[in-house]
Amino acid sequence: DLLTDVVLPVTVDALVPWSDLRPTRRDLMALSGIVLGNAADMAACFPELWSTAAAARQDRSRSVTNCYYRDLYNSQMSHSSAEVTYRPQGAGHRARTAR
Repeated sequence: DLLTDVVLPVTVDALVPWSDLRPTRRDLMALSGIVLGNAADMAACFPELWSTAAAARQDRSRSVTNCYYRDLYNSQMSHSSAEVTYRPQGAGHRARTAR
């Protein structure tokens, strides 16, 4: 991928609009070093990205086309990635996963 405003001696294979490449909220969460699976936790830990758990749930339910999400969700993680299980403090909380 080339992002430049300088003319280069290369043949362009395809032009892709920025709207197709712009990072999603899930991309921004991943940049922090973690991908949470629980919508309530996503909203609690990243209120600047999701104002409510419902907003995070809706965002999570959209189809994701970025390849690293496919890799993460298919458990084809890189050697530097890990899946962890955690359970929030308090009664009634179930175990949750994060990557």
